[in-house]
Amino acid sequence: MAKSEGIAPTTEPRHRPVDNFEPEDCCVMCHTTPGRRCKRCRSTYYCSQVCQRSDYRSHQHLCRQLATAPSRPSPEHKRAIFFPVDTDQPRLIWIPCRRQYDDDDLGPWTKVDHHPYLGPDQPPKGTMRIEHNPVRSRNLGSGFAAWAPYKQGHCISVLHRDAYLRDGSPTNRSISASVRASCTSTPAHEYRGPMIALREIHHEDYDDITLADFRHLMDYLVSYRNTHIRESVPDLHHGANTTVRGVKICCYGEVKLHGSEAFVGVDVTRANRIALGEGSISPISVCLGMPIRFWKDRDGEFYRDPAGWEENMTADSNPNVASMMVETDPSSESWGWASLYWNSEIGNVWAVREDGRDLSVDDVAMMCCFARRKMQRMFEDVMESGSRLEDRRRIVELITWENMVAYWEEAGGDTRERYKRGRAPYRQGGTATL
Repeated sequence: MAKSEGIAPTTEPRHRPVDNFEPEDCCVMCHTTPGRRCKRCRSTYYCSQVCQRSDYRSHQHLCRQLATAPSRPSPEHKRAIFFPVDTDQPRLIWIPCRRQYDDDDLGPWTKVDHHPYLGPDQPPKGTMRIEHNPVRSRNLGSGFAAWAPYKQGHCISVLHRDAYLRDGSPTNRSISASVRASCTSTPAHEYRGPMIALREIHHEDYDDITLADFRHLMDYLVSYRNTHIRESVPDLHHGANTTVRGVKICCYGEVKLHGSEAFVGVDVTRANRIALGEGSISPISVCLGMPIRFWKDRDGEFYRDPAGWEENMTADSNPNVASMMVETDPSSESWGWASLYWNSEIGNVWAVREDGRDLSVDDVAMMCCFARRKMQRMFEDVMESGSRLEDRRRIVELITWENMVAYWEEAGGDTRERYKRGRAPYRQGGTATL
């Protein structure tokens, strides 16, 4: 796409809310539809010269490559983007994606021949599935990252070396350069080792990746672990409050591998909440008078222990969240227990106040510390002594904001800071830990 090439602005642009998946012909930068294709690569839509120029630094990386790319070697080959470690330039490649049918399998699956780019099968390869562009508040698809039986839209699947944080893989220069060109920012997370990006349309079934997907991928990579990225497009929700301050409660793998603190303040958009689904309100937070809704992070990075993981807990363990999801209804048979959904395969969790106000890191850390260190032990004592109804009620009556603040103050400054950073020891056993 030459910089001088233009696209005539459309008349009477139609904005679509981001609750649903936008059509392929909407502008990749601002959602306006219909857009017009780039004249050179015909792979990305823009509504005007303004949006086209704003995407130029990113788009130029691959536009000419796509326009002059060789023809498809076979029907099994799909277009993908390869990010090498030793150069600043990503490459478009044709990668074999062969459908496999096993007699003892329930359905077909696709074998992607990534070995020439990522190396042999050992160490194993990982996949990061991207369904949402948090910068532009655009939903690409749903059901891919969470392994849902029904999937909609599409996702961007990034294949990588599963142990890239541990195996000495060098920093990926092409990703760093592409993100800087796309977003004029350095990614908060250091990406290491070679990577391949594909467009996934069904479970492990692929289509040709587009340069619109490249734009969404760059936005996602610059926003990953960056807690201050907000949408760069106008409010498409017609006056709705799109962004509130929430908290990401990090799992054991996030703290251990990425060095993250246990509680991180994040901007949570309305589109984030739509993409994450209904979520669950913490019973403990209701007793404390500040109902908080939790969502599991669908990125799913830690749903499987990374290669070489030798810790005594799984990487997706999140006892802070499990302790907040304990049932508090004294008449319930599950009193004192978190549901199976909130007691296994938790991973990172997003937390937002139900009343729509900003949620502070200190409040969430204080709640989790109180629930996990104080109340969990009291729940256990009652259950071990017979779990009588009057004892259950007595314990629930102790879950008050005043008691929580008093316990937090008694813990002392050093203990509080260690807990917020995730440096307090993880306690095994009990009803709410993993």
